[in-house]
Amino acid sequence: MKSRIFEFLEHTSDLFVRIYADSVESLIRNCVYTFPRLVLDHPDGIPDFTRSLDLKGDTPEEMVLDLFSELIVVLDSENVLISNLDSLSGSMDDGFTAILSGFHLKGDEEYSNVIKAATRHELRYYEEDGFLTVLFDL
Repeated sequence: MKSRIFEFLEHTSDLFVRIYADSVESLIRNCVYTFPRLVLDHPDGIPDFTRSLDLKGDTPEEMVLDLFSELIVVLDSENVLISNLDSLSGSMDDGFTAILSGFHLKGDEEYSNVIKAATRHELRYYEEDGFLTVLFDL
């Protein structure tokens, strides 16, 4: 596994990211770790929110797309930034259940990026190389 968890890639107008992972489980974990760091420069808050999320899909890409979509919805609708994956159970065949936690934003945070959506464009899991690429609409 690479020492870094994610990195920004060049893109003209949107946010293009590479997330490193050596398994589907670590991919889910690293996506949850990465998301708040895309939204805020210093995502530090005391967790006061927990949510269970079922992730199902035929491919890791489908699961990641669902995960990012849920993180964006929670941020937009409940003003909560999910920042932790507290537990993950299941398998690729049966789906995963993730217990996520995060914190309510105060309202005075300056966003690094206002993410509208994770897209299917450029969404690829390169399992042999140990990374996923994802493009976010800003």
